[in-house]
Amino acid sequence: HPKSPFFLPSGAKVFVAGADSDFGAGLVQALTGLGHAVRLGPSSCPANFADPTLPPSFTLRRAAEGADALVLVCSGVAGVGVSPTYLTCLARVLPPTLRRVLILSPRGVDRTWEPGFALRNLIGTLDRHRAAADALAVAARKVGAATTTMFVETADTAAGAGARIATGDALTGAV
Repeated sequence: HPKSPFFLPSGAKVFVAGADSDFGAGLVQALTGLGHAVRLGPSSCPANFADPTLPPSFTLRRAAEGADALVLVCSGVAGVGVSPTYLTCLARVLPPTLRRVLILSPRGVDRTWEPGFALRNLIGTLDRHRAAADALAVAARKVGAATTTMFVETADTAAGAGARIATGDALTGAV
């Protein structure tokens, strides 16, 4: 069961990765404005640390250590972002203090059979994102954290308008 309370208190330690864009900077600013202690993490991890037969990434473990929440901006949301490999690496080193995980995932990972996304998924990019996000959610549950994945249609970095949640999801519109 997820740890309670679901809402993070002011001063909560929030680990943010994939925020190397104007959208990410706005996200960090908003989290800081809410009174959270934001720590920017690395946005990449060598693929060998995703291999379960090898030791996990010490650097990534240390970066996420003590975090109450993770906010992950995936590649495809706002230009740069974390890769599926990064999500898999992170799933192996989640801290026991973790309470919440927010994954901002590109639209289409849940719609790979639709014509507009089938071509984009031709080499399995969207499938890899979905599988890695699912693995991270399972790992988060094991440490007692609740996970939310938001499928982002667009992230308007020019006007600072934020992100547009994919049509058809429970939450829609600009955030």
